[in-house]
Amino acid sequence: MDCPVEIKETDDGWLVFVSDLSDIKLLGMDAIPCILIGGHDAAIRERLAEFWRWNSSGKSPFILAATKEAAALAAGVLPARRCLVLTPSQITSILESDKPKSLLKSELRRQVPLRLLVPFNTEQPVDGGMFFGRTRFLERLGSEPASFAIAGPGLIGKSSLLRRYRRQLVAAKDPAVQCTFFVDLYPVKGRDADGVAQHIALAIDGGSRGAGIQCDRLEAFFVSCHTRFRRPLDLLLDEVDEALPLGVLDHLAMIARKGYCRLVLAGKSRLLSAMLDQSAPYSRRLSLMRLDPLTDPETENLFLKPMEDLGFRVTDKHAVLSLLQELTGKQPSLVQYYGKAAASRMLDSGSDTLDTTVLETVRDAHETSTLVLGSITSLRDTGARELALGLLSLPRQPYTIPQVQTVVRSRGVELTAEETWRLCNDLLMRDVLAWDRGLFRVANGSLVHHARAGGLLAGASRIVPRKAG
Repeated sequence: MDCPVEIKETDDGWLVFVSDLSDIKLLGMDAIPCILIGGHDAAIRERLAEFWRWNSSGKSPFILAATKEAAALAAGVLPARRCLVLTPSQITSILESDKPKSLLKSELRRQVPLRLLVPFNTEQPVDGGMFFGRTRFLERLGSEPASFAIAGPGLIGKSSLLRRYRRQLVAAKDPAVQCTFFVDLYPVKGRDADGVAQHIALAIDGGSRGAGIQCDRLEAFFVSCHTRFRRPLDLLLDEVDEALPLGVLDHLAMIARKGYCRLVLAGKSRLLSAMLDQSAPYSRRLSLMRLDPLTDPETENLFLKPMEDLGFRVTDKHAVLSLLQELTGKQPSLVQYYGKAAASRMLDSGSDTLDTTVLETVRDAHETSTLVLGSITSLRDTGARELALGLLSLPRQPYTIPQVQTVVRSRGVELTAEETWRLCNDLLMRDVLAWDRGLFRVANGSLVHHARAGGLLAGASRIVPRKAG
């Protein structure tokens, strides 16, 4: 099967292991709980029940029965259609096949409801087989000693990128993983500076050295860690916005400057504002990293590979991908949203065919309208709203700041280059605009479609700007 396996437990009659089949784009395939059983007595029955209790949440565990009796026992103990049970003959057929993973996917689709296998994820950071692209950003994190600030709107992939970076170190058995720490600061919302400092220190050292740390003792703590690890720590801090005003990250930036750690901060509008403020220490000590939309091949793989593994047929692949790219702007979270909604609609209708009609049905749904229009209807700043509506009325292409100024001027609003830059970044954080390799563009075609359908663009100017250069 050409996949990593980690043995967890073994005893007479059974063996528990975890397998990584990330090549299969179905839910949970990056860490599949598996049990190989060979007996059929009461002890094996109890072990199967225990295995199910510990491994059934959000997963479709694999049960590999080495005998017919063990297969019958598993079928009697475990809930039907919630896991994959392979008989001895099925195991042999899969392992002897020229295309073992194709056979495995077919058996999964036969035994497990497709709804339990849909891998598209719109709520949590993405890892495993559903992480696509971001190669150049991962390469920068792995090869450049600089500290970074990854600023962008929610669901753009910041947390996923940090988690993926550390996971790659683990997979490569890189010694650097021993001093690379991912710390989510969201749980410390509302705490003071000392509370945040202690949360970070405990993530690095859960013992007594981390427990009593206060903000003014952070440097001594990192000096000690540097001595222990014999190299700077890599500190991957997620959701940093709430901690920015507390001064903790100022201390960490100074500690990084002295060479005791490297910082990689991920956050939203506050982090972006701090990085764009030339007087702020972050703008001078960290490199700003903005996540671009996915490339065409990355978008195709993220959307179509899971669809194919779910058993759906794609008609007119080129037309489907062209429409998907327009509707989503190739933003990973929106590609996942369309994938999840499209799969659900096909399952509801009993269809196995994916075409442009399915995507249009998702586009026109009330849920999609609410999702994308919220970024416009929530705008309170007049200049930002006029800028958004002006850009929405134009072709979706990258725009320079002078071109954006022309758009708002046509709507009776005069903005300086600095004000325009600020507003564009505000709209980027609200998912109205996207960062596209140094320029700004309207985030996605779904937003344009629903703004026009909702009458928001009725009085919009029809200016045709010069081609972005």
